[in-house]
Amino acid sequence: MGAVPMIIAVYFRWTSEETEAYKHQVKEKVSGNWDRARNIAKHVWANRVKLAGTAGSWFILDVLFYGNSLFSADVTRAMGTENTLQGKTIQNLCIQLMAMPGYILAVIFLDRIGRKRLQLIGFAGEAVIFCAMAIFQQQFKTLPVLFVFMYAMTFFFDDFGPNTTTFVIPAEIFPTDVRSTCHGISAAFGKAGAAVGASVFLKVANMYCPGRDCHNTKDPVPQDRGIRVVFISCTILAALGFLWTWALVQEKPHASLEEVENLYDVEEEGEGEVTALELTMKKGMGEEGVGLTAPPTVEEEAKVGRV
Repeated sequence: MGAVPMIIAVYFRWTSEETEAYKHQVKEKVSGNWDRARNIAKHVWANRVKLAGTAGSWFILDVLFYGNSLFSADVTRAMGTENTLQGKTIQNLCIQLMAMPGYILAVIFLDRIGRKRLQLIGFAGEAVIFCAMAIFQQQFKTLPVLFVFMYAMTFFFDDFGPNTTTFVIPAEIFPTDVRSTCHGISAAFGKAGAAVGASVFLKVANMYCPGRDCHNTKDPVPQDRGIRVVFISCTILAALGFLWTWALVQEKPHASLEEVENLYDVEEEGEGEVTALELTMKKGMGEEGVGLTAPPTVEEEAKVGRV
C-alpha cells in the first residue's frame, strides 16, 4: 500500500508544468514524451559515475543511520544503561540533542569546508567512534554515561557530514536535463539502504541469543557478542562510505546550474538611477501626459547625484 501514493505522485509529476529554467534549457530542444525519455536515459548514462557516487554513498549512510536510529534503545540497553521507559526516553533525548548541532554546523561550514570533504569527515568520524566502541566495549559497559555520549557522537557525525551532503551534492552536480531524476535515483538508493538497515540491524544484534531474541535471556555474553558485531559492521560500513566518497563522489556544480542562476539574475539598480528615470519621465510629460523628451539637464543630474 505504501507504493500507491508514490505511483500517483509519479503521474502528477510527469504531467505537471515544468520550471522556467527547464523550459529554457531543455524543453525547447526536446519535443514529445518519447524524445524526453530518450534524452533522460542518455544523460543518466553519461553521468553514471557521478550517479554511482551519490547513490552509493546515500545507500551506505542510510544503512548506518536508520539501523542505529530505529534500534538505539536496544543498543543502549545491551550496553548496561537504564532500561526503564523514563531512562530510555532521557537517553534518546540526549542522543538527539547531540545530533542536532551537527545539522546547524553543517549549514554553517558547508561552503567553507566543501561538500565532499564534509562527507569524508562525517564517515571518518563515525568509523573511528564505532571502532573504539567495538574495541573497548566492556570498558564502556562500566561507563554508561560515556557510552551514551560516544554513541550520540555517531549521530552528530551523521548530520555533520553525509546526512546533509548526500542530499545537497546530487542537487548541484547533474545537468538540468536529469538533475531531478538523478537526485531521485540517489534518494531511492538511500531508502533502500534504510530498509536494509532496519531489517538487518536487530537480527545481527540478536544473532547469538537463543531463538535470536536477547530479550528472553539473562545471559549477557550472547548479547555482548552481537553488539560487538554490530559495532564492527558499522565501522566497516563507515570506512566503506569514506572510500566510496573519496573515489566516486564529485562536488563541482554542473555548468547548467550557473546558467539557471544567470537566468534569474536581476541586476541591482545603481545609486540614483531610479530617481533619474523618474525625473526624465516627469520632464517629458506633455499636457496630455504622453511623450518623452530630452534627458535631464546638468543641474538636474547634479541634484540627483546628491540624493
